[in-house]
Amino acid sequence: MQMSEQIKSDVYRRLNGDNPKLKAKGEHLQRLVCPVCHKDEAWAHAENPWVIICGRQNACGEKTHIKDL
Repeated sequence: MQMSEQIKSDVYRRLNGDNPKLKAKGEHLQRLVCPVCHKDEAWAHAENPWVIICGRQNACGEKTHIKDL
């Protein structure tokens, strides 16, 4: 499902404000802060960032929908 440009703009603005180390690399937004474990190892798809996924699969592995933020 495609994200509307207005929603994507709002999401990017919020993610940039909450994640000072945020980097866009290829198809992903990297170094997002996980809302559960608070480590900067989470990521989301750059084109449609519906879900933030913690990269710490063994320690956290949480998947948080953007609406929950």
